[in-house]
Amino acid sequence: TGTTTTLTGLSSSTSYYVWVAALSSDGRGTYSTRSSVSTLAPPSKVTGLSITADVTNSQPSLNASWTAPQSDRTIQYYQVDYRISGSTIWNRVSPNPTTTSTTLENLQLGTTYEVRVRAVSDVGNGTWSDTSSRTTVDVPDQVTAVTLTRTVTTNQPSLNVSWTAPQSDRTIQYYQVDYRVSGSTTWSTVSPWSRVSPNPTTTSTTLENLQLGTTYEVRVRAVSDVGSGPWSNTLSRTAVDIPDQVTAVTLTRTVTTNQPSLNVSWTAPQSGRTIQYYQVDYRVSGSTTWSRVSIQLHWRTSNLEPNPTTTSTTLENLHLVLNYL
Repeated sequence: TGTTTTLTGLSSSTSYYVWVAALSSDGRGTYSTRSSVSTLAPPSKVTGLSITADVTNSQPSLNASWTAPQSDRTIQYYQVDYRISGSTIWNRVSPNPTTTSTTLENLQLGTTYEVRVRAVSDVGNGTWSDTSSRTTVDVPDQVTAVTLTRTVTTNQPSLNVSWTAPQSDRTIQYYQVDYRVSGSTTWSTVSPWSRVSPNPTTTSTTLENLQLGTTYEVRVRAVSDVGSGPWSNTLSRTAVDIPDQVTAVTLTRTVTTNQPSLNVSWTAPQSGRTIQYYQVDYRVSGSTTWSRVSIQLHWRTSNLEPNPTTTSTTLENLHLVLNYL
């Protein structure tokens, strides 16, 4: 009976035509001019959805942000759904955020998630945004470029280990370096480096107190507060050893002296340490007794041969017409 009314049960974002006529006991009057009006719409589709891995948090999480959509009515909150990529089950952030950003927490390490967002007003729910995906913070990548070199500056056999720092979402706190005798099934662990200064990201160390001439296998991995990365490929090297066998020994008769003698020469062998001298033994062919050249060749003392790398000597005071070994 008044001059206002409310039309209910209408659809949102829909245009309606309205006519009004008065009724009395004598009948209905003439309809008014037709008017057109549209109902209010829910919020538009959310756009600009951006997902970033939260690298400031050791607990895997993702930061989500987006652009507020157009809306006829005030946006009351947003619904943010997420799921593991490939899954059909969505999870919803709770409570519903009222700003254009939120953090997805308690996620799985190194896992890719899909995220969608929509705005909600008192008119209804807006359209879901396009889905965006991102992988959560992960452990460090695999250590690469591991090298092993023999230490030749100490008398105790040791190996120097160096490597390239891997990519990591979080700061690398230290490295674990394992080593074992080649062929063994048991690893010995080098004590983890402390999480203090100086430089906890140094990419080298020395394996000490090893066995002489023994081959060792080594592996390395990086550790952050998220966890341990994968082991590097295993590398092997032999600890410093005694010199290799002398080769290419030759004997020639000396024809420039009246005293029977033989010149001996050879090729210097490989050696993990500096060769200090050579021992040269000789005997008459068929004898069981060896004699040694009296001068210790290459011994570093003032009254002996000055050149420690000389690979020849002369056997003197020999007997005529005898074969020597």
